[in-house]
Amino acid sequence: MKAKPVKPEVGADEGEIAPGTYRTKGDLEDCYWERTARDGTVLANKFATSAQEITVTIRPSDGQFTTRGCGSWRIVK
Repeated sequence: MKAKPVKPEVGADEGEIAPGTYRTKGDLEDCYWERTARDGTVLANKFATSAQEITVTIRPSDGQFTTRGCGSWRIVK
């Protein structure tokens, strides 16, 4: 997913996402997310084998936000 304005709620492989703070909740297993710079450099990432809630802040300068197995992300601010 590219870090550009579009939807307040985004699931995996759904397109673009606006900068902001997002949260996903539920019984999250094998959830992976990654923020990268425009040149592809990994800025931050995490693989959660088991979690109830994950929060990520996507910055306007991010190039992409990639997520797999995390359900839908909802904007919180």
